[in-house]
Amino acid sequence: AMNVLLRFFPRKIRFGVFAATRKNGTSSLEPELPTYVARASETLTKKKARLLYQSRKRGMLENGLLLSTFFAKFGDLLTENDLLLYDMLINEPGNDWDIYAWAVGSKPVPSRYDNRMMRMLQNHARNEKREERIRQPELRTCTVGVNSERNN
Repeated sequence: AMNVLLRFFPRKIRFGVFAATRKNGTSSLEPELPTYVARASETLTKKKARLLYQSRKRGMLENGLLLSTFFAKFGDLLTENDLLLYDMLINEPGNDWDIYAWAVGSKPVPSRYDNRMMRMLQNHARNEKREERIRQPELRTCTVGVNSERNN
């Protein structure tokens, strides 16, 4: 396996010193993250389904638990504007640890994300009712958007 690696990848990539050149001409050892683009043509049902999925599949357990329980609890109650703010909150920042730190209050929230959705998420993170949140809710209990456009 190592011989295959040595034959097909240049030395800089093999040893982790490859620097990505960004569009603006700067270079970094970290890859450039895609820019967030709001999906204007998305139906409300599709947006809720996508946000439900993205709330569950975060890549870090802490945010997966926090965001999936939040969206299962409040997803049906959110307005279109709330959904846009939530979409921006979970998809714009390049670091999930920042989202978690803002939600639990260990880092100040940037003004761009200091809105109703962040306050709801922070309140949910405080878990004042001490709800058990040791696993993500079952998908069958997450009815977000299912009834609103089922016949479409």
